[in-house]
Amino acid sequence: MKNNDIMKTYGIKSYWFSYTFLSDGGASSIDVNASDKEKIEFMISILNDYGFTDDLASIDDDIKSFSFDGKDYLSGGNTYNWDAVIPRDINFRFYDYNGKVLVVVGVHTGVDIRAGYVNFYKLYDNIEEAENDIYEITDFEITGTIVFKDGSELYVSSPNVVGVHTGIDSSEDNSLASSFEELDYETIKDVLDELIYF
Repeated sequence: MKNNDIMKTYGIKSYWFSYTFLSDGGASSIDVNASDKEKIEFMISILNDYGFTDDLASIDDDIKSFSFDGKDYLSGGNTYNWDAVIPRDINFRFYDYNGKVLVVVGVHTGVDIRAGYVNFYKLYDNIEEAENDIYEITDFEITGTIVFKDGSELYVSSPNVVGVHTGIDSSEDNSLASSFEELDYETIKDVLDELIYF
């Protein structure tokens, strides 16, 4: 079902959703409809807040000669394979560098998923610290509000409905928001996916 059909079928007047960064308590967010450039800049600002830099040479004087070609990495992954809720997919690799862990995080720029990344670097004392930061950097949810034609509102936190505001006693609530909330999980998820991603 397309957005217009969904809005008509369920009596939806308007809606808005954002990617909410949970590791800062939800203080940072970006609209799901922001441009690719804005989403990339948003992810880069988070990496910068965690001390990542796009200047490998600034980490260590000797690191300039570090070659990634053919180098085995300790571990790594990417958010694309997780189906992560994140404004821009990232990949990450952990390399051994003189007994420390060099982390390379690539922010996907929107080209081919196997390439098209801009890289950022940070040196850690151990892999646990690095893994913790990657977990925090990728900790997002989608939050939003759906406003129905009868004025009732539905609050959403991906992919779950987390609250209904109708302005009337819930025991007598026949609002469109309450009716939507009573749909089965798969229908709600399909409708939210369509509204959020398409």
